[in-house]
Amino acid sequence: MVGCDEEFKTIKDHLTPQSAKLLQLVSIVGMGGIGKTTLARKVYEDPSITSYVYKQAWVTVSQEYTMGKILRCLIGCVSASSDEQSSDPGQLAESLRKNVKDQRYLIVIDDIWSKEAWDSVQRCFPNDDNGSRILLTSRVREVAEYAASSSDYEIHAKTLVKLWAAEGFFGAVVEKGEVVQEIGGRKLKRID
Repeated sequence: MVGCDEEFKTIKDHLTPQSAKLLQLVSIVGMGGIGKTTLARKVYEDPSITSYVYKQAWVTVSQEYTMGKILRCLIGCVSASSDEQSSDPGQLAESLRKNVKDQRYLIVIDDIWSKEAWDSVQRCFPNDDNGSRILLTSRVREVAEYAASSSDYEIHAKTLVKLWAAEGFFGAVVEKGEVVQEIGGRKLKRID
């Protein structure tokens, strides 16, 4: 992603502070197609993040979801033996909770659309005061705000829209062989 270094660093800083031991949530919110998932994936795979946490999991929720699939996906990411056969969401939730209990973890919940989906999954993530984090992406601001507490952090759509526009603009400029920094800087100032 072009121009997302500042947001990337900000998210990383919120996910890895050694002093903040409480479970925290970071949200990336904005319209579809602006790079929320790409930015989250870049953070998720960053060596400073993978070395900070003991367990990581990524799940895409979307509008149409089943809790069983979501929970089995998360269990498969955090468990050495991912042969959880239960179809009972309560048993799956307890299995997931046990697998991340007392572990510093990063859970990415990508493309979540509803408060109900958050309510169903959030109870699986214990707050063991060990610096665990949840990174959430959503098109729906109300969902991100609902999931967040006062100490949590949100990347706003306006920032990502600028990055999205810059990426498209920079691609066009490079093809024509013009000076990217000069022209791109002038154009991005107009977006503000």
